[in-house]
Amino acid sequence: MSCNIVPDEVEMYFVKKERYTISIERVAIIDTVYYVKKYSSDISREVYKYDHKEFRELMIEKNKLPRDTTIFKFTPNMYCSWKVFDKIYNTSIKHE
Repeated sequence: MSCNIVPDEVEMYFVKKERYTISIERVAIIDTVYYVKKYSSDISREVYKYDHKEFRELMIEKNKLPRDTTIFKFTPNMYCSWKVFDKIYNTSIKHE
């Protein structure tokens, strides 16, 4: 997750790379059998853009969530630790 706070807007980026097995081939060399996995990768990217007022409201709402875990769901696919959230919050909200 990356969060860029610039004068005009706030941009949040999330990039996730997943590697998954598409097939397993059996290869026999003399008396030894090897299993070779063939992989593929999937890269998903999310970009969220807010003006400062929207971002401020979002951060204030997220700050009201119970802190009963170390991470929370920031967007449908983006997770954030409370420690990182506090850094963003303190930088963008408290110092306005």
